[in-house]
Amino acid sequence: GSTTPVYQERVFLANFTYVNTALKLPDDRGEVYLGGYYANQAYRGERGDPLGVLVGCDIPIVEKKFHFMADFISGRNDMSVGVIGAVIYLPRSWQLSIGGQVPGPGSKNPYGAVIELTYAPSPE
Repeated sequence: GSTTPVYQERVFLANFTYVNTALKLPDDRGEVYLGGYYANQAYRGERGDPLGVLVGCDIPIVEKKFHFMADFISGRNDMSVGVIGAVIYLPRSWQLSIGGQVPGPGSKNPYGAVIELTYAPSPE
């Protein structure tokens, strides 16, 4: 994607390139995600690491009703955070995700909250 920040005199193209994989846990206990990323200065901010690791998990507590979710973006840059929360499956293919955001170690990023509403129709 690209960004056109109005708070700076210069305009930069933003680049966040990643690769990841999903590993299914035995006995349908969930999935673990692992990958890596590259982010240029326009995307990661003016400080920190351009390369990092992506880690996450999706653990069903009640299958397709309530799942524990967590993910982490490593680095000491403006996007290095972890999010710990849950997904609540709603009727008609909707999902409500809620979580708490914590700063990555050494990033000095703020704490925050995540609320997301997702429409995810099942392939027929």
